[in-house]
Amino acid sequence: MFENSTGDAGAAPDFSEDAYEIPDPEFYNFDGKKSLEKFEIGQVWALYSDVDGMPKYYGRIKKIDLLPQCKLHVAWLDVCSTSNDIMQCNDKKIPITCGRFQLKKLKPSEYTSTAPFSHQVRARVEIRGKKEEYVILPRKGEICDSQLTLCL
Repeated sequence: MFENSTGDAGAAPDFSEDAYEIPDPEFYNFDGKKSLEKFEIGQVWALYSDVDGMPKYYGRIKKIDLLPQCKLHVAWLDVCSTSNDIMQCNDKKIPITCGRFQLKKLKPSEYTSTAPFSHQVRARVEIRGKKEEYVILPRKGEICDSQLTLCL
């Protein structure tokens, strides 16, 4: 039990609201790195999942329309599944976040906002036969999705 300056037991402590000054927290502004001028054709970006709001998908910027309205055209990347382990992950609908990816043969999705985009991804492009593959691997200091280690 508390005792205030008047000696009343059970009352809250006596203090002035002005006695404690709490500075405003400084948070990282993630949106600053995904303003429209940061987007370029050919870049690979992680996009948020509609299910849990986590960045689980990759897309490549194919085209940018500025007029009459800003529109980003995004081609989806899909994992190049060759091993049984990766195919089992795909069967369980677990997203693969590292490895080799290729462009899906679908019409690009169109976005009029940068909100679905999480962050730009460094992807190494390799040519295999007539196909382009995008190698996405974590680098020192980056965080890779832990779901990948559950699969592989």
